[in-house]
Amino acid sequence: MIIEALARNWESDATGDEALFDYRVPLPLEDTAKLEALTELFPRRSREQLIAELLSAAMDNLVSCLPSSQCTDCYVGNRLRERA
Repeated sequence: MIIEALARNWESDATGDEALFDYRVPLPLEDTAKLEALTELFPRRSREQLIAELLSAAMDNLVSCLPSSQCTDCYVGNRLRERA
């Protein structure tokens, strides 16, 4: 999912995928403030859901920009990207 589509999804759907793993990540103060602002804008989403969906969208975006030679088994969304 692209970043721009996340806000539309957050407004319409408050359910998220169940987390398979837990990670503890320290956030800079500025990012923490942004996350708190997002939780106020989208109260049906938990902080964890927002973080997970933002991270997933950012990783999808990054993987789609990588040259195929740097990515042998790359996943875009939930499907394997074919090497060119």
